[in-house]
Amino acid sequence: MSKNQEIEYKIKKPEDKSWHNLEKLYSLGSRLPAEFPFTLGESYDYRPSQIIALYSGEELRLWEEYYKKPYFDFNKTPLKNDTYVSKLNMLYVNKYYWDVALLTMYASDVKGLEKIVKSELKTITIQINKKLLSNFIKSKPNNEVNKFVSSFITPESEGDGVENIQSLNLSLDEVKDKIDFKTHTELFNLLCVAKLSKDKKLKLITDLELEFENGITTKDFSEGQKKQILLKLCLEVLSGENSLLLFDEPDAHIHIQKNSSPTY
Repeated sequence: MSKNQEIEYKIKKPEDKSWHNLEKLYSLGSRLPAEFPFTLGESYDYRPSQIIALYSGEELRLWEEYYKKPYFDFNKTPLKNDTYVSKLNMLYVNKYYWDVALLTMYASDVKGLEKIVKSELKTITIQINKKLLSNFIKSKPNNEVNKFVSSFITPESEGDGVENIQSLNLSLDEVKDKIDFKTHTELFNLLCVAKLSKDKKLKLITDLELEFENGITTKDFSEGQKKQILLKLCLEVLSGENSLLLFDEPDAHIHIQKNSSPTY
């Protein structure tokens, strides 16, 4: 796969609301060419504000070529800053996001989850590296990620202390009472930075598991359910007006007889 991949756009002209085909191909990371057929102002940027890829396969070329570097930079930078957690502009969503996606949507009261997850959510288990968190708080006490993870721990929460790991079993209402966030996306970003880093020295949340009726977890869900969870996350939580979404086989979870007319 070449690094000079290109995407053809249809762009809406704000002045008259009509549609124009962009005859030239628009390369990722570049602005419109000077010979573009109409002018909308010198400062107008046609690049998407965010590029979200939902990929369920084992093929890693897209990850390796485009998403790996910004992902690792994103997971390191927020923990080094004093406060701000920025949005990840190149977001690659895959099988590691199931529990983060569901907790984000449950805590944000996103509608329609019961159509995908047929069982009632019972317990949310969160394991926190207390020693690592303590060290981070000493160096960056106002950091948003540190404060977010600290909100789960209270003096009366005993948990199981094994090698500085505290395990908390919470209900959804307890989680909502503990955490503070402004938007769905902010909650998602905080969970990602705290939980999904591959570097153990940055992994404040060492494990996150949602348990449903009869002991079911996301590992027990069908492939169709897992794909629908991530589709809902991308479409209803993460994407904005100027986001570009790239889906790998978005209808793979649909029964073959319904593939011709999928609805979400």
